[in-house]
Amino acid sequence: MKVAIVGAGFMGGVHAGCYQQIDDVDLAAVVDVRPEQREKLAGEHGATPFSTLEQVLADETIDIVDCCLPTYLHRDCVVAALDAGKHVLCEKPFATSLQECDDMIAASKRAGRKFMIAQVIRFWPEYAATKAYVDTGALGEILALVAHRLASPPGWSQENWLLQPAKSLGAVVDMQVHDLDFVRYLLGDPVSVTSTALLSETGALDHVFTNLKYDKHLAFTEASCLMPPNWPFRMDLRIVGTKATLEMDITRDPTLRVIDGNGDTLALPVAQGDGYQAEINHFCAAVRNDTPITIAPPEDSRLSMKLALCSKQAAETGEIVVF
Repeated sequence: MKVAIVGAGFMGGVHAGCYQQIDDVDLAAVVDVRPEQREKLAGEHGATPFSTLEQVLADETIDIVDCCLPTYLHRDCVVAALDAGKHVLCEKPFATSLQECDDMIAASKRAGRKFMIAQVIRFWPEYAATKAYVDTGALGEILALVAHRLASPPGWSQENWLLQPAKSLGAVVDMQVHDLDFVRYLLGDPVSVTSTALLSETGALDHVFTNLKYDKHLAFTEASCLMPPNWPFRMDLRIVGTKATLEMDITRDPTLRVIDGNGDTLALPVAQGDGYQAEINHFCAAVRNDTPITIAPPEDSRLSMKLALCSKQAAETGEIVVF
């Protein structure tokens, strides 16, 4: 299988390294409007650099297009690639609107090609182990879930697009969609959403608290890119059940543990590797074997995007938003 990566920024580089680990995948092309970036990434991986998407879409040997462009550019890239008969992996967040999500899903159905949003947390070893453990029922009935995702302001995006709310939608979407997606993965869809958020200097909602109302659960997420410079990135999760409590914290060793009703602690095994490799392995296997995308199908990613937009609306209006 031959792959073209569109977008030679940080995430394009991460994905390129993952494709190199798969024996039957050839990273054949890198597309970017910036000559230095496309030539550098292509040179590191033995690929051919291109300046336009149209050049690789015209190449019938390209099987997969991997869209690592800024969020506001996803829709046009993905629809064009699917219409050209390519399978498409696209970085999260899905898009800047539900209409854009619907356009992409419709294009994938029209083309009969695989399409997946890279909701990497579903594949991240600690989170994948959490999902598997919750599914055993060992925690009992889930009572409450709390998730945090905290980082310094991103200074590495092209022309600082991540700090521009019209392009990234702010941390309320760009960062928080990770945890909102995982909450849905575990608990299903909430009844309603309430959120409060702080505006950054750029006008983005970049520190957000979100409460998700369920009939039988409590769920809360915090996301921020307003932490001080050099703040060590942190993501953590706590799930309280009727039988035991699970804690995940990437800054701690072990990163994943369960405390049972007797107060005994069990360190849970976590697979080696990272979520980026796992998600790309999953997508390539679906293309290779013509099998369904089961862990992060696009219709489900659309619902997580809807939830993130509900949180944004709730923060902007101060109202309860029905999901």
